[in-house]
Amino acid sequence: MNITLGKNLFTWKEHRKTFPGGTLCTGTGTGSSKNTSPKTVGAYLIADEKNALIDVGYASSLNVLLAGIREAGVNPADLNYIILTHVHLDHAGCAGQLAKLIPKAVVYAHPRGAPHLVNPSKLVSSVRQIYGEEAEKFGETLPIPAERVVEVS
Repeated sequence: MNITLGKNLFTWKEHRKTFPGGTLCTGTGTGSSKNTSPKTVGAYLIADEKNALIDVGYASSLNVLLAGIREAGVNPADLNYIILTHVHLDHAGCAGQLAKLIPKAVVYAHPRGAPHLVNPSKLVSSVRQIYGEEAEKFGETLPIPAERVVEVS
């Protein structure tokens, strides 16, 4: 499946907001390893007739993500698409929680990453092997029902 976005289909909303619980970056992201923490979210919010969120951050950043989406003027329940660049926890860890909260949102991911969204056990196990107890700070990565995940490349 190919997804093509028309030139004027979406309007980018650039926004960076720090909240008591962390930081949400929509539009431009941070691009800096200094900003990688469970309370920092690098996400792109595309808001228009259809709303899309590109990358969602750690599972532990859910509340920061939701607050930032609202602050940018979008009701999280109005998200239509969750588009993941890859399934590392700092980009996709919150996808399962977000999909659970927003049943209409469709999740798009690369074919190699999609199975890890449906069954994140191997991904979580690998993270625990690398980070040990520190992995707990990333939050609980929830599975996404297979029928909600669309493979794209």
